[in-house]
Amino acid sequence: MEQVATELKNRGIEATLVSTDVSDSPIRTLDLTVNLDEEQNFRYQLYPLEYAVPSFTRDTGENDEVYYRIEVFDNTGSLGYDVYGYTVEQLIDNILDLYERHLEFLHMQRDLPGSSDMSGGAEPIRDWSETS
Repeated sequence: MEQVATELKNRGIEATLVSTDVSDSPIRTLDLTVNLDEEQNFRYQLYPLEYAVPSFTRDTGENDEVYYRIEVFDNTGSLGYDVYGYTVEQLIDNILDLYERHLEFLHMQRDLPGSSDMSGGAEPIRDWSETS
């Protein structure tokens, strides 16, 4: 994500990468935001979600009762998939695919009245555990 943020900055695009603690988790979140001025900002957040280990895998000799999925979140919540195990190239491709999709969304919305940014200036959610 640092490579993407750096490359965007090198191209004159305002990109911010933030790492923050997550409540009750040993894993921090990474949050990439691309400022698009009056339009809805692009956001790509890697957020750890804790799950109970399935009962059929608990006899592995490990004492861990939970595991973590590293899910992709945008401004509205989880996109529903885990990127744990992605290579650097796969992660960069995923970020760029979603960024291009977001730009296309903005392009399609430009002829409609009003702004695509419906956040009302609210700060983005960094810790999704508090929204459940």
